[in-house]
Amino acid sequence: MGDVSNVVTPRMRLVLGTRALAEAELAGNARLAQLLEVEVPASWPPEAVREVLPVFFASCERSGVFGPWSLGWYGVLHDDGQPVLCGSIGFKHAPTPTGMVELGYSVLPAFRRRGVATEMVLGASRWALAQPVVLVVEAEVDHDNLASARVLEKAGFSACGAGIDPGTRRFRLV
Repeated sequence: MGDVSNVVTPRMRLVLGTRALAEAELAGNARLAQLLEVEVPASWPPEAVREVLPVFFASCERSGVFGPWSLGWYGVLHDDGQPVLCGSIGFKHAPTPTGMVELGYSVLPAFRRRGVATEMVLGASRWALAQPVVLVVEAEVDHDNLASARVLEKAGFSACGAGIDPGTRRFRLV
């Protein structure tokens, strides 16, 4: 399945979430910073991740599966000197029988409008499509979230219709 601990992009490193990292994150930023060997901003985690991490962790605990399709990846930015945790990206589920995975991502406000989300989406999508079981990567965006739609378009995704959730549109990368 290729390297499932790090995905390297031009300015970033995506670090696979593990049980130990998720436990550290749930306990607080100091231990997470120590394990990742990065600066963790006081605003960590991003709002979108804050509520779902305990849910994902509980799901992993029940299934006993901790891996690239179940926990997110930490986005570590290296372009400003000391590595800093700036975002999170992950897959909402394992590949479907038809080879589809769905991405979700979030970036701390201080790091937005710097290409960080696009770089994370590119890195995670390329990694996923390099896996033999993945044929397509999809993502869903609220209609009014133009910035996120633009991230997906810059990463090569195309709009492919209405999303599953009301008020969303779906994007696809093959």
